[in-house]
Amino acid sequence: MVNGDKYPIKYAVMEICEQTGWTPGLHELGREYEVVANIVSKVYLVSETTKYLGDGTSKKEYSIVFPYQILMDINKRKIPEFNFYGQCYNAEKVEQVFESYDDAKKIANQKNDNLRSNILTYYIFNKDWLKKTKEAQNDFDKKLSGYLDFEQLILSLEDDMVVNGLRESGPVKKLQIK
Repeated sequence: MVNGDKYPIKYAVMEICEQTGWTPGLHELGREYEVVANIVSKVYLVSETTKYLGDGTSKKEYSIVFPYQILMDINKRKIPEFNFYGQCYNAEKVEQVFESYDDAKKIANQKNDNLRSNILTYYIFNKDWLKKTKEAQNDFDKKLSGYLDFEQLILSLEDDMVVNGLRESGPVKKLQIK
């Protein structure tokens, strides 16, 4: 069994995806998923890759493992797991990892603001436009609030995960589970 304590700990923005509709498939309808919110989580950094592009620039890509996710047992922390060939099969790829909660939170907030502003593009401009967009934005804010509560929960569960040897966690508020 691999111990998760041997990996560097960083912060990353976790995209929360939900089914938002259906799409026609070959023989049946397929589910359509979209990002509905962004939250911050500590992560295990498994690998870092530099890709060199044709225009002479380079781009970093990070393989990470989120210890907790929305649809999982929060009593069991997920750690990097490898197959026979040494590939981490439960890793996700991201373009940014952060040393601090505040830096990651700033990016998550920007992404959530973009999602909120994109709500305006779904409605036809007519007499009900303002009412419908306000309702949609209120629904988004309500859903986002629930995910931000989940962010606080996982940050409290990750408190023993130390970023760069410094015990730092984001501002954790106490949650009361009803």
